[in-house]
Amino acid sequence: KALEEGCLDAGNKLIQYQEIIKPDEIEKLANRLIPEANYLYGMNCLKNGKYARGITCLKIASVFKHFKAIHELADIEYDKANKNHANSKSLNIALQLYQYLLDNNPNDIEVIDVKDKLGHIYYWNKDFRKAMELLEKCTTPDALFLCGKMYQYGNGTAQDILKAKSYFKSALDKGHVRAKVEYEKVCGWIAANKPKKANVPGRHYGK
Repeated sequence: KALEEGCLDAGNKLIQYQEIIKPDEIEKLANRLIPEANYLYGMNCLKNGKYARGITCLKIASVFKHFKAIHELADIEYDKANKNHANSKSLNIALQLYQYLLDNNPNDIEVIDVKDKLGHIYYWNKDFRKAMELLEKCTTPDALFLCGKMYQYGNGTAQDILKAKSYFKSALDKGHVRAKVEYEKVCGWIAANKPKKANVPGRHYGK
């Protein structure tokens, strides 16, 4: 009744009982611009193939600084960019959203995941210094591999073949499919005591 009289705080209170209220009631709360309801209903729409409606709801929640909704939108754009690095629009949107999350550092998002994906974007954009700052704080196979690449060729940092070897070994231990080739390559450089320079690696190394 309070919500029907225009009290939005009542809508926020109702959403706390999401486990016992019906899906159509969540939709009604979303239509009343309750941020959490838009996030929940948006995620449900994406799950059930209602992509356009789901994205719209997530965007509404994001306007109210709903960090989980912002994170989800960033992930969607990141996945598009990861499949096609030529998709600069998705790449830039994901970068801005992840950077916003990182700058505001909310407690309800996975900060390490944000740093990992943002680091990948900076790497794809060849901003190796920023990529290194973020990826060195991550432990995913891809993050370890890209750190190895940057130390291997001195991108964004001084060339350090021993560090490159260490990162490639860690990535290899975690099952990165390309790490074995690069690990063996730098081991050969070390054995020959002749570290070599090479062209800047392409974006495909992030896969």
